Amino acid sequence: MIVWTGLGILVLIIPIALGLFLEYIFGEDTSAFQIGLILGGIIVWFLGRKLNSTQLPSENNSNGENQTQSNAHTLFWLKMQWWSPLIIIGGITSALSGLIGEEIVEIIYRILVGFVILYSANHYYKKWKLSRLESSGNTQKKDQQATKTINNKPTGLPDKNQEIPNNTKNYVLKPLSETEKKKKAFYSDLKKETMNTENNQSNDHSKYLPKSDNLD
Repeated sequence: MIVWTGLGILVLIIPIALGLFLEYIFGEDTSAFQIGLILGGIIVWFLGRKLNSTQLPSENNSNGENQTQSNAHTLFWLKMQWWSPLIIIGGITSALSGLIGEEIVEIIYRILVGFVILYSANHYYKKWKLSRLESSGNTQKKDQQATKTINNKPTGLPDKNQEIPNNTKNYVLKPLSETEKKKKAFYSDLKKETMNTENNQSNDHSKYLPKSDNLD
């Protein structure tokens, strides 16, 4: 399965198509296909650098601000321009296969394929590790928010920075009128007088004593 993003598939299309085109013109007995691979690798280098250096505007979902991000034109998670040296080396090796021998060519091809596999595996591992770290960070953030909410003690009083409503201020600071003061003083005196009367009645035991007869 071929994995690519953006225009990364051109890494395969351009060199192979150019090699087949030159082979069709000059014949199969020549090294036209290998020369096409080399030329295609050079084209992929410049095209990949141009595409991957372009900045595109993107919207950040967290705060809604517009930001720029680089394009990602890759093949097997390897950017287009970094495929160029591999293609060129493969084309040169294939063209010189008659001089250096088939065994050496196979070794070089295996090295190139192994490099691509190692790079792809390393990229996939870093991506997986980063996703786990982000998931763990989000979980810790939620736990901290929950703990903070639980530790907040509701006192029923407004915060220092909280503004007291106008009606509450008026109720607290409004002085008593003269009529209200007189009523309050009247009820206070009446209460004291009632309490004094009750105390005097409870201490007066003379009515319970027997009346003495007048001997005179």
